[in-house]
Parts: sequence; structure tokens; C-alpha cells
Amino acid sequence: MDKFYNIMIIRLVTLLFLQLAAFQLVAETSICYRDCIVMQKGGDSLVVENSQIKRVYHLNQGNLITRYIQNKTNRFVWQSQSESPDMSLPGYNSSSALVSFNSYVVAESSLREAYVEVEIIYDIKKLLIKRVIRLYPESPVVGMISISRAICPISDGMINSL
Repeated sequence: MDKFYNIMIIRLVTLLFLQLAAFQLVAETSICYRDCIVMQKGGDSLVVENSQIKRVYHLNQGNLITRYIQNKTNRFVWQSQSESPDMSLPGYNSSSALVSFNSYVVAESSLREAYVEVEIIYDIKKLLIKRVIRLYPESPVVGMISISRAICPISDGMINSL
């Protein structure tokens, strides 16, 4: 009986450890390429940085809110005072819902050097918005592209076609 009890305790502790490890993996994801780093912390904060610049966002279910931008060369920090999303659309004041979050390295080609890209897709009242953040190594710029598309009856390819 004691042997069975010990085995059950070991299994429960192992299961608890695996659940905590999985939670940590979801809570903090990151990608590094050369001097570029992208970190999603606790599901609520997004940090995009390289050796020249650092930009920190409140993830806000995909509808990003800039917290601060730091120039690492001269150590100047611009602290945002706004609680509003960086991008707003007239008539779309409702809350957003995060659909997809992905970060990856875009490979070098004959036309451009490799860079890190963060892709965020969120939904506001049946309007899908895709925000793409680009960060190049050793560059003092965080680039941003926004694309929007109304949701018609949802098809499997809708999100991928944004």
C-alpha cells in the first residue's frame, strides 16, 4: 500500500511540475536573432529590442498600446502617458480579441538582409486587423505595418489571406 501511495505522489508531483513548465512557456515566449530580441511576457507585455532601440507595448488583446521607447545610444526614454491603443478607427471603440500572435526570423534574400518580424492579428467587431512589427539588426527603428479586412462569413483561409 505504501509503495502504491508513493508512486501516486511522485506522479502527482511530476504532473504539477509539467503544468508549471507549460504555464511558464506560455507566459514568456521569446525569439533572438543577432542583436534583435522579441519577448512576450506574461501574455500582457511585448518587448521588441536590439542594440539601438527598445520598444515596450501593453499587448491589450492585440490592439497594442506603447508603454515606452528607449534610444539605447543616448539613453533617452520616451514614456507614453496614453492608455489608448496606438491605432484607433472611427466607429470601432469596442474591445479587441487576440486571434493570432507569431514571431519569427525572415530569411535574408538578394534584396534585403534578414530581420525579425512579429505578426499580431486581432478582431474588433468583425474587423480583422493585422499588425506587423519589423526589427532589423543594429537599426534604430521599429517598423510597423497595419492591414485590415472585414470578416465575411468565416472561411478557413481568412486569417492567412490578411
